[in-house]
Amino acid sequence: MKTKIMAIAVAVGLALMGSGASAAEVKTLRNAPVSDGDIQTEMYKIQDGVKLEKSYRGQPPLVPHETEKYEIDLKVNKCLQCHEFPNAEKEKAPEISKDHYKDRDGNEQSSVNGNRYFCIQCHVPQANATPLIPNTFQGSAPAPSKR
Repeated sequence: MKTKIMAIAVAVGLALMGSGASAAEVKTLRNAPVSDGDIQTEMYKIQDGVKLEKSYRGQPPLVPHETEKYEIDLKVNKCLQCHEFPNAEKEKAPEISKDHYKDRDGNEQSSVNGNRYFCIQCHVPQANATPLIPNTFQGSAPAPSKR
């Protein structure tokens, strides 16, 4: 059965490769032709050190620096080198929130919990980018200050 499925997949792949579709035949979802000028090849510039405001309460903080080349895997997490206690004070970086050291039952741990270890699943580099599609989204009002 696996061999038959694999053979079908290879045949379909070869057929698609030989289809010879030119760039001029590529269309957008609205059936308009795509020109080379429409293709974004460059990432939006990240504004190093500039902190953008959150758009809604509970939004994870945005990262104000480049992270594209950061190694984050089961053995290494480049983010923790600057943001984990006690490195944060020495690196002048925001310290990881205390709730990142708790398990799902609320028990405190000595290291970042595995559910919070892969920072980039919630925290993304910020970019002051124009929306791809116009929208009317309005951010929430700032949280009242604590006294």
